[in-house]
Amino acid sequence: MRSTTKLVLIIFTASLAASGQTTARDYYNELVKAEGLEGISNSYVCFQEKPSESFMTFSKSEDIKRTMAYEKFPAKIVKGFSGHFIVLMGYYKGVQWANPAFLDQESADIRSASYTAPMNIKGMPATLSFNINWKTLRYVYAVSDKDHVQLSASFGKCEDRTTLALSVDPGSAGSSCSRHP
Repeated sequence: MRSTTKLVLIIFTASLAASGQTTARDYYNELVKAEGLEGISNSYVCFQEKPSESFMTFSKSEDIKRTMAYEKFPAKIVKGFSGHFIVLMGYYKGVQWANPAFLDQESADIRSASYTAPMNIKGMPATLSFNINWKTLRYVYAVSDKDHVQLSASFGKCEDRTTLALSVDPGSAGSSCSRHP
């Protein structure tokens, strides 16, 4: 009987330790709650298929331009954002890992799109690419060298934050709404 109790206790302790690991979604939820996401690149949030402490957010140029017009940015600034692109931001453990990346659209149709940007890795030219299927919101994020040899890739799924339902704040008289991720 005692050995069974010890085994249950060991399994319970191990499961508590495993469940205590902070995930990318935990870090994302913490940023949303603190209103700490970077401004123009957060219409979508993307999580890797493999367990990770990293996630990405991005916005399409069309959404950015529409927001700028709605927020009454000067027309001169809005016109400066031409073409089709995405602004992508990576986070590691809830901390922005670099400046936003602007990736130009290479190809697109109703089902998918491909975006790329040049970059340097230790002084060597490389290409960052982000391909997304708009129907499933599955993506591949990859880095290739100048000879188009893939150096790294991650796969996952994005969520459209702009379609999240508005709900009435139960603590109010019903007049305010809040957006829930």
